[in-house]
Amino acid sequence: MPPAASQLALGGAGAVGGLAYAILCSLSGTLRPHLNFWFFSQLLREWCRGMVSAETRAKGVIGLLLAGVQRGSTLRRVLKLEVDHQRKVLEAGGADAVARDPTRLWNLGLAHVRTARQADEAAKKAGGGGAEGVGAGHGPVLRDLLLVGGGHSHAHVLLMLGMEPIPGVRVTLVTRDMETPYSGMLPGHVAGHYTKRECHIDLARLGRFAGARVVHAEVTGIDVEQKRVHLRSCLDAAGQDDRPPLRYDVISVDVGCSPSVQGLSGYDVLRTGGVGQSVATVKPIDGFSRKFERMVAGVEGWKGPRDVVIVGAGAGGVELALAVQHRLQEALRSYGRPPDWARVAITSRSKRVMPNHASAVSGIMARTLQERGVRVYPEHEALRVEAQDSGGEALVCRTPGGEVRVGFGECVWCTDGAPQSWMRELGLETDTSGFLLVETTLQARLPSGQPLQNFFAAGDCASIRGHPRPKAGVFAVMAGMPLSKNLRAALEGGPLVEYIPQQEFLGIIGLGRGGAVASKGDVALKADWLWELKDWIDRTWMWKYTEGLPKMGGGSSEPSAVARQAGTEALELLKKASMRCGGCGSKVGSTVLSAAMQRVQAESQVYENSEVLVGMQSADDAAVVQQKGSKLVTVQTVDFFKSIVGDPYVFGRIAALHALSDCFSMGARAQTALALCTVTLGSEAVMQEDVFQMMAGANRELRASCCTLAGGHTTEGPEAGLGFCVTGVAGGPEELLTKGGLQPGDTLLLTKPLGTGCIFAAEMQQRAVGPSVSAALRSMLRSNEPAAQIVSKHGARACTDVTGFGLLGHLVEMCRAAGQAAVLRLDDVPALPGAEELLSQGVASSLQPANFRLRRALRNEGAAAAAFSGGRLPRYPLLYDPQTNGGLLLAVQQGAAASACAAALAAAGEDFWVIGSVVARPADWHEGQFVTLEAAALSSAP
Repeated sequence: MPPAASQLALGGAGAVGGLAYAILCSLSGTLRPHLNFWFFSQLLREWCRGMVSAETRAKGVIGLLLAGVQRGSTLRRVLKLEVDHQRKVLEAGGADAVARDPTRLWNLGLAHVRTARQADEAAKKAGGGGAEGVGAGHGPVLRDLLLVGGGHSHAHVLLMLGMEPIPGVRVTLVTRDMETPYSGMLPGHVAGHYTKRECHIDLARLGRFAGARVVHAEVTGIDVEQKRVHLRSCLDAAGQDDRPPLRYDVISVDVGCSPSVQGLSGYDVLRTGGVGQSVATVKPIDGFSRKFERMVAGVEGWKGPRDVVIVGAGAGGVELALAVQHRLQEALRSYGRPPDWARVAITSRSKRVMPNHASAVSGIMARTLQERGVRVYPEHEALRVEAQDSGGEALVCRTPGGEVRVGFGECVWCTDGAPQSWMRELGLETDTSGFLLVETTLQARLPSGQPLQNFFAAGDCASIRGHPRPKAGVFAVMAGMPLSKNLRAALEGGPLVEYIPQQEFLGIIGLGRGGAVASKGDVALKADWLWELKDWIDRTWMWKYTEGLPKMGGGSSEPSAVARQAGTEALELLKKASMRCGGCGSKVGSTVLSAAMQRVQAESQVYENSEVLVGMQSADDAAVVQQKGSKLVTVQTVDFFKSIVGDPYVFGRIAALHALSDCFSMGARAQTALALCTVTLGSEAVMQEDVFQMMAGANRELRASCCTLAGGHTTEGPEAGLGFCVTGVAGGPEELLTKGGLQPGDTLLLTKPLGTGCIFAAEMQQRAVGPSVSAALRSMLRSNEPAAQIVSKHGARACTDVTGFGLLGHLVEMCRAAGQAAVLRLDDVPALPGAEELLSQGVASSLQPANFRLRRALRNEGAAAAAFSGGRLPRYPLLYDPQTNGGLLLAVQQGAAASACAAALAAAGEDFWVIGSVVARPADWHEGQFVTLEAAALSSAP
């Protein structure tokens, strides 16, 4: 359930708090009806039970209902009848009947809102949204819905799509940030009341729930006529991506706004290391959050008072100023410094703070700022940032008396936002500030005034024609429902609904260290308990998009009689069938593969060719062929797996890099590639686009490695898949790196961290966080070619790439081929962010159980298993995690050769970790034992 109302303790008096909330709701009429009724239900069920009289509860019911009566609609008439009914019951002495009948009001108030249980049922009915794979479970893809941006409106759209997918429609979310902040909680985050995770929606999880493909990229333009969105990848260094545009049938834009400081002299040097390095813009919020955390961390080094100037005295600037002051003062106290060293000031173009609010609100906030010691500079319009002769920087402002300078150590820009630069180039109608002008249906307009049937916009990036409103999060939140309905209508051919934002709304502004001010129109109220109310409202809203998302499972249908007869293994397989991993995690285990190929060799005669130097009898990564009379050798490898990520372009890149890696790890140069492509059924346009995106991504990586895409084969299938047969060349057998070159004393190096298997297993289950997914993608998008070229020139004796069998599996292959053993230092094995936490929670790739059978290769497997079971060796499962385009595992002669190899890798910017060494395999080891595991937890075992 959402945060319990029992946690409120409004002013310490339940009845007073409840009635105060009802009064606020009645005054405002702006809190969403379902929020009012949800609060009422919790008031009855959890908070007021046994604390408040039945009569008070009944009056609270009526007060909350009256809040909804002011909303002009059919709901008003229904609520009016309900109020009359409840009043009659109360007058007849039936207060207990009112209080004991929450179901009647619950159903009335939430008639148009799905509860978590309803959402769970809808998700199961529709295949769990994305539970069975992105875009799976809904038949052929006929139309593409593209959501640009992960703002508040789109968060609601994704939630609704997860609850009730649209058959035949594929959803794609394009987002620059994998975690989208809730603007209402940003000041609380700055003040230290919320962690980053508590005030951010994880778009990887929400997108998975919605069954959407998530494309981590930034929009650079939209071709409205051709229905194409141009992108710049957020997974590559700036300017290094040439990905093709994405097509759409229906598009919605919710990208917020950017800092409105382009006209500020000196702003152009903020990114070049000149004046202005102490200036932080509130938007984008993620960038501001990182810079502010550095500011707080720097408090430890303060030698005296420091001035922090907030530019902008609107509601956001004032709330942020109080939050910044509180956080910095708390940090100073923690270091034993005077809290008044944090001198916070606000500059305002107007004569008063919060000029767009009523004078009552402005007056309360002005007095609060004065009480807290926050200085206000009225009628100070910021012009530029300059360096001061005495050190530090100054904000040059225009005042009625001329230009003045306001010195600062840190400056935060919190003024009105500006539209994204590419919006002016869309050829669509905008308002005077450059924001998209939309109809009340949220459809964008052509310059002629004609609405575009397939182009929608909401949130701060849009302005509704005839209904101008300030850029406030409340409007973006409330636009989510009509936007969701209209996108569905546009795709299904239904009627559109109108959305006219309210002219007045209830605003609750936090005061930093506690308390809040609530206002609506000319009415304002300041109280400590209002912060508790704001906190509850914000946490409840966030809960719907985070912990409140229905959990995904592998299905609950009864197994068939055949499955029951087949036994436990079959039942377990059916249970997990819908959650099988993609990438290398979709491959069969090494025991299945080796057993099958041994049977082929034993029961079916394999043709022997003297030109094949390395074939099935070897565990190497590729076959090696040398034509008679030629010194050159040909290296051939093939790889294929189903999609691991929703973005087809990124999947194409990963698939190509993974296939090329076998060639690189053997020291060969890739020459040609033939593609094997599986595409899901859809309309001709959709299938063509899917093949194009996958192959365009693949060709980018093939081209970068001077490998020619020479052709391929396609087929339809239930899930997208891609693989390549790669042919490479080397100057001769002596130039190749094989797995069998290990020698005692060699140093073992690994060039990438582990964890892609468990991270993408968690992503399928809505348990992975966006930053972990992005880190894993960036790792998989790193080619092994540069590292392979370096190590082959600096004394590497053996090499392989770590892929489906996991680190231990591939190390065992090398040891077995060489007849040697290895010491593996688990504490030195690198892991991707979030991987260890997921493994400790039991999240694992569907291939990991097969890899785990290789534990018998550990000389001290019993001690390792005992330490893991006892909680002392949580990293142990990392050894069995299958990797997609994992790093190189190589052996270099210890000493000067190893040092030279490490230095060359470091000079080229290639990561590496020394994780162990090669030793002679003792004769008394049991067959199959090749590795001794070392770890601090093992050496200190009881």
